Amino acid sequence: MPPQVAIPVIACVAALLLTPMTSRLAHTKGWVDNPGLRKVHSAPVAYLGGVAVVGAVIIALLVGHFALHIEAPVSPGLIAIALGTLAMFATGLLDDIKDLRATTKLAVQIGAAAVVVGSGVSIDSIALWGDLRLEFGVFSILVTMFWIVGVTNALNFIDGLDGLCSGISIVASAAIAWTAFQLGHPAVALLLLALAGALAGFLPHNTHPARVFLGDAGSLTLGFILASTAAYTASGKAPLMGFAIPLIALGIPILDTLFSMTRRVIERRSMMSPDRNHLHHRLISRGFTHPRTVITICAVSIAAILTAMAATLLSPAGQLAALVSLLFAYSAFFRSVGAIRFTESMSAIGRVASDSRVANAEKQLADNAQLVLDSARDVEQWWGGIVSLARELEYVEITLQLEASHGGPDFHDCVNLRPARLAVAGREVPALSTFQLALNGGADGAHLGSLRLTQPATVSLEVQGRRIALICRLLSSSALPQQASIYAARPSRGVAKTLRVSPSLGGHAARLPVPETKV
Repeated sequence: MPPQVAIPVIACVAALLLTPMTSRLAHTKGWVDNPGLRKVHSAPVAYLGGVAVVGAVIIALLVGHFALHIEAPVSPGLIAIALGTLAMFATGLLDDIKDLRATTKLAVQIGAAAVVVGSGVSIDSIALWGDLRLEFGVFSILVTMFWIVGVTNALNFIDGLDGLCSGISIVASAAIAWTAFQLGHPAVALLLLALAGALAGFLPHNTHPARVFLGDAGSLTLGFILASTAAYTASGKAPLMGFAIPLIALGIPILDTLFSMTRRVIERRSMMSPDRNHLHHRLISRGFTHPRTVITICAVSIAAILTAMAATLLSPAGQLAALVSLLFAYSAFFRSVGAIRFTESMSAIGRVASDSRVANAEKQLADNAQLVLDSARDVEQWWGGIVSLARELEYVEITLQLEASHGGPDFHDCVNLRPARLAVAGREVPALSTFQLALNGGADGAHLGSLRLTQPATVSLEVQGRRIALICRLLSSSALPQQASIYAARPSRGVAKTLRVSPSLGGHAARLPVPETKV
């Protein structure tokens, strides 16, 4: 048996034997994944599948070296990849046993990537065709680290269905191993063949319904190995094939991660927040069964990789055209199942950009109002600054009531703007949303009164909240307690003023008359 065939066979047999052992250990120790809202399983499933996979890879490589006398040159880059792999495996194992913070895992990923890059593994440039190359220059280190960390997390994120991450990784391992053989990196190819064999032995235990999961010890380690070995094959001045085939092999998890993060940014959520809009979730929502979803995704990946391999027979220009076409085909696949909606996304991006400009303009208005409030000598000037800002923020009504005693418990002086349903330019203002804020101040935090703001309910809750936050920031930093005391010290009861501020019409702010009412 050729050694290149013996290595994956040994790894496969080792994984078949090790996986049940690690599964029993996980159940004994309670290291299991319990059912949950985002989980597809209904009973606890053991972690530590990654332990069996990594153990099988190590066994296969040791047997190949000492028993089969398979020799392959080991470079500093490979040693760095091995060290980084051990760091990722240990981190993932700790996360499986007891949850680690996301920032801790990210820090380890960056450190492991830095070790690999520090050993000399760096994607400096990629040949396009002829003498034309894509040069990364001083950014080559950042590009390489971003690739390693990004792919590591992409494999971790796609591990959402039984057998999906394992199946994708088998296909990617075989494709990158083929590329490594073609480019003269036999040690990398043997490592990836061992990984593919170990995953093949693990897969029967991981198919739906899974009896054991890879866990983070598996998915993070797989992602790191695939990312760093792909960077190794494309290191230096790589031919297009050295970059294109690993990119296509890992294209589905990479694009799934990019589209998911873009969608979350558009929705103004954390990029790391969970959802059920990944590619595999969308396929299941369209009626695909669990196994059919995994088979479909792996089949699409295999078809793309075989097409990329066939494209290596073409001219450099043909290879580049094939790469671009395959990436577009992947995107079309995502769009066909609803995992990405280009038209809606572009519209949402436009809304986000517009909202950002408006938010910045409103913040500038609040900053200007802050200057007015800080320089106010009495409550009327302070109140005028608040009213001017309310007008610019399109409030319908604003009411201020200050309660302070002077010379007796029954002494009050109020400024009150009474809310009412208004007609502006012959058009009735729609339903209103009203917010009432308590005004506290002084050394003892005494209650001074309240501020009530009214705005059309057609304004989105997000915008209303943002504007209220601006008002609250002004109230918390202004000198109202001292000014309120000055105002309340007047020897007679004051005048309650009602001021109504209309929403903007056609880009212009219209101000209604200001009636005055004695109290």
